[in-house]
Amino acid sequence: MRGARPSPRAAPRRPALAPALLDLALLLLTLGVVLIGPRVVDALAAREWAWYHARGSVRGFRAADEARLAGREAARALDRAAPLPFAADGVRAVLALGHELEITDPAAAASAYAPVLEALGRLESSGWRAVGLGDLAAEVRSLEQQARARMDASAPRP
Repeated sequence: MRGARPSPRAAPRRPALAPALLDLALLLLTLGVVLIGPRVVDALAAREWAWYHARGSVRGFRAADEARLAGREAARALDRAAPLPFAADGVRAVLALGHELEITDPAAAASAYAPVLEALGRLESSGWRAVGLGDLAAEVRSLEQQARARMDASAPRP
């Protein structure tokens, strides 16, 4: 069959779908990294700062200031990445700090809990961002009330 031509009934060529899907997947991945990446990095940094300040406060060096800063950074980590599991790690640092300080300096412990409670309140009002934080919020509220009660009990009475 010399000079055979393809049959006019040959199957029509379909456009390749795989390269288009690959391009779309890469575009979505790039958008996700650009839009979500900075929030995640900021939340991770805030979590690490919360642990840093919690360790500094336990050592006794400016305990009240370090406790306040630990609470602020834990609240920032919650605000930036609340539905993600690592967002609560900063709060755990503040809880560990509170357990260390509640006897010796309840005012410092209460100052660490205050920004975390504010952040948890904001998250609970949004609904879905507070998923999985209920037990942690209850523990922070309980420890904050205990710290306030210790402050009132140790306050000088006229």
